[in-house]
Amino acid sequence: MYSFLFSILNSGHARKFSGVSPYPLNCPLGCNLYILSSSALGYNGPLGALGPLGPLGPVGWMTNSSFVWLDGSFSDFLASIIGTVHNGLLTKPNNPLSEAGPLGDSFWDVMPYINDFTKHMQGLGLFSVLGPIGPLGALGPLGPLGPRGPHLLHVNGNGEYVDPSTGQVVTTLTAYYNSSMQVVWPLFEKYNTKEFVDKLSRKGLLDTSFMVSSSANSAGDTYVMTIKEPQFVTITITPTLWAKNFFVDVYIEDRLIHTSDQMLFTPWIQVYISKSDMTGPAIKLKVIVRVDPFDCGVFAVMFDCTMDYTISVVGSTAFMLRRPHISYAGPYLNACN
Repeated sequence: MYSFLFSILNSGHARKFSGVSPYPLNCPLGCNLYILSSSALGYNGPLGALGPLGPLGPVGWMTNSSFVWLDGSFSDFLASIIGTVHNGLLTKPNNPLSEAGPLGDSFWDVMPYINDFTKHMQGLGLFSVLGPIGPLGALGPLGPLGPRGPHLLHVNGNGEYVDPSTGQVVTTLTAYYNSSMQVVWPLFEKYNTKEFVDKLSRKGLLDTSFMVSSSANSAGDTYVMTIKEPQFVTITITPTLWAKNFFVDVYIEDRLIHTSDQMLFTPWIQVYISKSDMTGPAIKLKVIVRVDPFDCGVFAVMFDCTMDYTISVVGSTAFMLRRPHISYAGPYLNACN
């Protein structure tokens, strides 16, 4: 059985927490404030165009602009702070990917008990997209595995990481977890073009750890990812322009499992692939991103309307399934047999 959490809430759950478990216990101004379009899930939240995933954020085009860095680049600035030792920081205790970081046991033992909000940040929780296994967490573009991470790997013209000592493309990184364990994590690539992503997809090499900017029309952009281990996969569509909307179709092995067509929210979907779902060596996850014709107005009838966006795909890895997640329930969750 495939379980998936879609971007916001279905029509019967758009304004209330009815049927959600665990139910919030302490909401001084009302629990429904957590899920309105004015909340962190809306256009003005961190997932939207004005947030860190947008064009003005640390992984946006402005960060690489010569206007921002009068001398050198962000990579030069980072190297001046942490040195030039390849992978040095992530081989040391208490690094962001170690047991002391957000992906350690505190994910189970501390985070759910901070408040009602963080209680829903594990896989398939209402706010999982805002938590450690989402695009804002350690596994996403803003974390140590992303383009601004302390790995100091070089980046080629396609957006792939290159080991400066060998000149070879690398897709994983080994980091210190504790004194008796090291963990191999997937690097998070920021690919330069949709065409290169399509090339990887055709070869079966597109994983669940990347981002790319593109323009979608009513027919949509298609992404086909190859999943080789159980995990939570979070797909976030950040519009380039504030308040623009996109529809998202999700397929598993060419079977449509969900269409996200909510308005006033940044579209995101989380899919859970369990160990029992891995009946073969790999599963194909297809995502189609389509422009909302409503945003195009009368031009949608006259022209082929396109809108710019950035897709961020973050896989939790099987390592983050080493302990059970909270068993969530509610009308926002759908299970596909």
